[in-house]
Amino acid sequence: MNLAITPWTDSQAGHDGVYSYVTDKFTTQLSAHGEVLAKRITATGSFPAPYAEPTEYTLTMDSSRTAAYWKLSTKTHSEWRFTSARPASGTAPLPLLQLYYDLPLDLLNRASAGGKFSFAVRTEEPGTAGPVRARTLTAEVSYDDGTTWHQAGVTGGDGGRFTVTTRHPEGAGYVSLRIGAQDADGNSVQQTITRAHVVK
Repeated sequence: MNLAITPWTDSQAGHDGVYSYVTDKFTTQLSAHGEVLAKRITATGSFPAPYAEPTEYTLTMDSSRTAAYWKLSTKTHSEWRFTSARPASGTAPLPLLQLYYDLPLDLLNRASAGGKFSFAVRTEEPGTAGPVRARTLTAEVSYDDGTTWHQAGVTGGDGGRFTVTTRHPEGAGYVSLRIGAQDADGNSVQQTITRAHVVK
């Protein structure tokens, strides 16, 4: 199984971040049938996939950055559950659901406190043209770095595009997000972003 997942990126296509062994911690783990197949500090390269038949795999990726200049996305946790079989010939893309966020923030990545806040999430998979229709999407927000979570409203879904709506309390500093999605084949992803953005 060949993986190439970038730990840091921004909204511009092709903008991949740089990984630092000084400030960053990064772990990727691939499991199947309750067995850890590989655990590495990179997500680029070949991972063992010994099963030729359709198999449910779990892929997790954890990243964190501890640096004075890095205030947002201090930790992320992504977990994919997907079924894949070895192709008869050549290669085939893995059905890894991807989440793309479109948050209406200011130039300092801030939203207003004390009011309703909505943002868009779309789902895609490698090897597909455009969004993938996810069957479900769930969304939670946290204002204490993930100690407690609050359910957010989710609407839409046509063409893999959803709208998440929450109401920020007065005076909150950072907002963490936990978003989950599942497609019609049962492949799923759950992603947690600690300190995704600021409320002012």
